[in-house]
Amino acid sequence: MTKPMPSFHLFRQLPTELRQQTWQYCLPHRVLNSITHSDTIVFWLDREDKNLLPSPCTLRHTTRQKPLISRVCRESRSVATRSGGFVTDRDPDRPSDTEWYSDFEFADAWVDKTRGAPHLNCTAVYEGLYQYYGNPLNCMIWEAQRFSATPSITFGLQNSREFATQYYRIELPDGRFDCTMPKPDNKIEFVNAFKQVPSWLVVMDTIVVQSDLRSAAATGLFGLLGDAPVQIIPISEETKINSFYNLAERCERGRNGIAPQDFTRKSADEMRQELRREVWLSFRSEDLAAIMHPAIMFRLCTQMCNHSVEAHI
Repeated sequence: MTKPMPSFHLFRQLPTELRQQTWQYCLPHRVLNSITHSDTIVFWLDREDKNLLPSPCTLRHTTRQKPLISRVCRESRSVATRSGGFVTDRDPDRPSDTEWYSDFEFADAWVDKTRGAPHLNCTAVYEGLYQYYGNPLNCMIWEAQRFSATPSITFGLQNSREFATQYYRIELPDGRFDCTMPKPDNKIEFVNAFKQVPSWLVVMDTIVVQSDLRSAAATGLFGLLGDAPVQIIPISEETKINSFYNLAERCERGRNGIAPQDFTRKSADEMRQELRREVWLSFRSEDLAAIMHPAIMFRLCTQMCNHSVEAHI
């Protein structure tokens, strides 16, 4: 027989302070995506036939989710909205030199300033598809300092044109645009900007876990209630990374997904060397390489995008 879920029927009789602390404990610690993750960029870059192969997940829905406790009752919703909510307006305290506007940013993402870590998924490829204004690096640094959290960026961002307008832009023969490294006189400026934050996580790969919410929550990998759908794990946490990979592989095993993922794993040393080489080629700075730490992003997809044509549509 199935074991019944444990229940505590006297919860309402607890003092208000204890109930609120319980709801507070249930709030998710989330990665805060400031911009839309374009699945066509994240997953299609290394594919030879980009027109025929779909991506394993559309990615966008994972950021707009409310914390689960906000749907339980009025008291839990009050706790959830005390420090978090859908951000639709600019922060009036934001300095002018940290402003950044783009066509692909989230205008209605759920943000909790007390338990969020900012992530910037913005590479040179986005520039050819979207318009933007301002400096995303300064914006990211301000967000990291505001949240007192370790920020993360996507691999390849550290030498992208988005970090300044003083980059050379080259038109390729096929009509696309490519961006070179920054002009030599700006490298020191970028290094100093990065060094305002003591540590950065750099996402080297993105893996999607296709699972229903109950099963994912039971693993504990996506937060207490499974409503922290984006996890960025440093490669130093090898045991945890293996748990995520094993779950992702298990969820896809025997399902004949629309877009099978490549679960080939690089060693921690390989990724460290790859990142160190990229930072050195871009900035010639050992100090900057020392504060850049490789990581893997795991995203929970409860819509089963990889197993449903309708989800892609």
